[in-house]
Amino acid sequence: MIAKSLRSKIKGLFLVITKPLAMLPITPNQFTLFSIPLAVATAFFIATQQFWWAFVFMVFSNLVDLLDGSLAENKKMRTPFGNYFDSVAEKAVESLFYIGFAFIAPIPSMLAYAASMLESFAKPRLAMVIVTEEHDWPNIGERGDRLLLLVLGVLAAAVFPSYQMLILQPIFYLICVLATIGFVQRIFYSKKLILQAEKRGTLLPYLRRKNRKQ
Repeated sequence: MIAKSLRSKIKGLFLVITKPLAMLPITPNQFTLFSIPLAVATAFFIATQQFWWAFVFMVFSNLVDLLDGSLAENKKMRTPFGNYFDSVAEKAVESLFYIGFAFIAPIPSMLAYAASMLESFAKPRLAMVIVTEEHDWPNIGERGDRLLLLVLGVLAAAVFPSYQMLILQPIFYLICVLATIGFVQRIFYSKKLILQAEKRGTLLPYLRRKNRKQ
């Protein structure tokens, strides 16, 4: 919600930043892939409670995610597979962060992770029922907001090392609550879109065939 608004406002800045990168002999997908080793390093530093290093690598990993789309635009290399690969890499990066947190706060971090993955799954699963288009989806607890909370939590843990768990655990619970709300919202929104598709007869073909047989 907050992160999405900020991202849309500074899209022009991303295009400017990635102009020099566009001259490098690297494809946007290769650039996206770089976020994963950065996330692995982040997970290691989180697990070993080296939060300053964790903060630095987490920021760079998220920056790659923020800039890869603009890089593709500057290089005129936007592709359907790139769109798909970007989303897969995002989930891998977020999962790696939580693997690191699992070593220091297993229960609250896994609750946050589970709620986050449920919310993330609710939206693409709709594509197996109807042809999905751009919609104004409910965005409470979306990925950008979750990562922003994690970044702020890691920074605060680095600044106040004596209160690391007192800082991080409430953040995990907050992410869990927000993502759960977002998950429920997306279920109801998906139901609305499915009912509209049923009325228009625009369910995916395999579902239309099943309905006819019944």
